[in-house]
Amino acid sequence: MSTTFGDSGLSVADVQSLMLANLNSTILFVFCHGIHTYIFLVTLYYIAQSAHSDRKRITFGTIITFLWCANTIIMGLTWNTMNEIFITHGTSLEAEFSFSCVGQCVSRGSAVIVVRVLAVFLADFILILRCWVLYGGDFRIVAAPILCLITETISACYVLFYFATAGTRG
Repeated sequence: MSTTFGDSGLSVADVQSLMLANLNSTILFVFCHGIHTYIFLVTLYYIAQSAHSDRKRITFGTIITFLWCANTIIMGLTWNTMNEIFITHGTSLEAEFSFSCVGQCVSRGSAVIVVRVLAVFLADFILILRCWVLYGGDFRIVAAPILCLITETISACYVLFYFATAGTRG
């Protein structure tokens, strides 16, 4: 048995560790999504019982529903990818690793990144807007979060470009 794994240059132990970490993080993500769903439902209940105006309730209810739906889409895509890797193509470690590097998984990864970026962008934008209102329009308060939001958006675009050009690299 060789000490390196295919053309990747990784050892068999490294590949096993990587695949196991992928599976474990997905299982943890699904568990956390269950907790997130409970918190989402309780929050919707309290928003419905709130004495605030209908416009505020509808706005915040819509925002948290969009964020929950985005998280559900991400979880579904990630779970489906792990199912494909470990169940459908789980005949050997080499088959699992090879499938995890092909275009179908890469395109799912790109979809997950797009949905995650949209959700995080919306959440960050709402946070910045609420800080702006709360602190009376003081730019010093929101300058760092705005800079972080811009940096995050640029980084996400770079990662999407990396995924999009993955098949053209040697």
